[in-house]
Amino acid sequence: MGNRLNPNILTGEMAAEGPAWGQHWSFVRAPDGFLRVRNRLAPGMCLDVAGDGAIYMDTCGNQIGQRWNLRGQNGNVDVINPFKPGHRLDVTANAPNIALSVPCSGATGQLWSVTATNVWPDPVQAARLISTPDSFHSNRPRRSISKTSWLSGRSFRVRVTANRSRLR
Repeated sequence: MGNRLNPNILTGEMAAEGPAWGQHWSFVRAPDGFLRVRNRLAPGMCLDVAGDGAIYMDTCGNQIGQRWNLRGQNGNVDVINPFKPGHRLDVTANAPNIALSVPCSGATGQLWSVTATNVWPDPVQAARLISTPDSFHSNRPRRSISKTSWLSGRSFRVRVTANRSRLR
């Protein structure tokens, strides 16, 4: 699939919720206590962050950019990485809503919820990331990592990107 230097890299973006494998995530606790975030679409690959804050998938390893924590906050979670202290997972406001690690601002767009999907590989670990604070407390079942109201009904997913400029 590729890595950060390869033009055919796997990046993260928001997309309409659906059954696509790219929307199913697994949070695996590593011996160092951090989570490795893996995706059904890319076996053997883990969510990683580059020095410029770009989020991409790379071969799973021990690099610091693949060490994630979910920190609870008012019924939502921050998705944080020690490689970028003071940053949180977010996506750009403009299509195709590419994922980035950006400075913490307290914006609702940086708050996520993790809900079980009972799909691959283990119901306890499998989830989608959903961050729609308005729907977090509703009775409607949530199935994904999602985002703010301007991205309601959309889930974080992996996609193959053939153009590096789309990361910015």
